Amino acid sequence: MGGKLNALYWALGEDDVVTIVDLPDAESAAALGMAICASGLARTKTTRLLSADEVDVALGKIVEYRAPGK
Repeated sequence: MGGKLNALYWALGEDDVVTIVDLPDAESAAALGMAICASGLARTKTTRLLSADEVDVALGKIVEYRAPGK
């Protein structure tokens, strides 16, 4: 997939294993998750993390939002 496994943790609770992987794009992450789930032996949940630069871009965007009831 052209990625790298950065960390692997075993956990107690809802999730048994947590991994941090660096993949080239979201499509690669989706393909990897689907392949793992297709085995029928595991389920995956993906959380895309943002870099500091991506957060800075997001903070610079103007959002017109009004909370319900306001």
